[in-house]
Amino acid sequence: MKKLTAILVVMAMLVTMGTTVFAEIDTTMPFIFKTAKATPTIDGVRDEAYGASDAIDIKQYGLSDNFIEGHATAQLWTLWDDNFIYFYAEVNDPTPSNQYFEGMSGWMIDGVEIYVDCANIKTDSSARIQDQELTAKYRFYRTPTRNGYDISCPMGTELGDKVQYKTVDNGVDGYIVEAAIPVRDLSGKIGFCFQINDDMNDDQLRDISVFTKDAGYLACQYNYVFDTLELEGCTATNGYEDDFIEYLTLEDLATLNSAELQPEPMEPIEPDEPTDEPVDEPTDEPADEPADEPADEPADNEPKDNAGVNPIIWVVVGVAAVVAVVIVVVVATKKKK
Repeated sequence: MKKLTAILVVMAMLVTMGTTVFAEIDTTMPFIFKTAKATPTIDGVRDEAYGASDAIDIKQYGLSDNFIEGHATAQLWTLWDDNFIYFYAEVNDPTPSNQYFEGMSGWMIDGVEIYVDCANIKTDSSARIQDQELTAKYRFYRTPTRNGYDISCPMGTELGDKVQYKTVDNGVDGYIVEAAIPVRDLSGKIGFCFQINDDMNDDQLRDISVFTKDAGYLACQYNYVFDTLELEGCTATNGYEDDFIEYLTLEDLATLNSAELQPEPMEPIEPDEPTDEPVDEPTDEPADEPADEPADEPADNEPKDNAGVNPIIWVVVGVAAVVAVVIVVVVATKKKK
């Protein structure tokens, strides 16, 4: 009897351990990625220096009205020097769409958005990107059909005329965006978010937005969902350092992106201080990304991945089954005695 019980206990442990990694990945936490120091040429060709930095996968969608499968993804590399953060992204997008008409919101067509936060604000969930002195946002298009890029947020407005960028579109299955984002008051860790906007059926309406993690869809409002770049060799300080921030790693990102442990989309995150203020663009420009989705939209309107069942459910079912077997065996043994 003792031997059988021991075997059953081990089985229960194995079932639980099988999805422990998944359960520990909290995508409300920021990822941290290493960024080497170098100054590349902004020409749409990946300089060798980018290889010294972490390669970042952009694969997790935030909110989607219509599409889940077949959306754009990207691999991203970064560099830094004293004046710029450099982003080089190879976007895989087999549904090209870059038409623009007058009055159209820029986030509706294919392109990327880059957010930078030199204060690396993570612990204040009410910190809005439009209110932060060291936050910048830029939007670059698949092809430069709308003046090339848009600017918003304080640091973006202040330094936007110093932006350098190059887009290369192969017209079939993807495009490249390389950009030099001007910064100031650097520190060893800075916040960032990289977002892909994808119009998948060429109707000039964005169908999906894609990030490192599902919480990224709130980046157009709040700094706290940004990830972090660790600037290797940077000894500067700007007074905003926070050593209490916990980070996810490159290994966590690989686990999150693995086919076996693909998570369901998260429910919308409620900020500490909900607000109905308009977001994302200055008031003197056409209304833009209003939080990507209305902030008060019920959580059950969130798109779900119907391709499978959440692995955590299997854990609960598996453990319950093992416990039931143990009870049956114990009862049967007592009867025999």
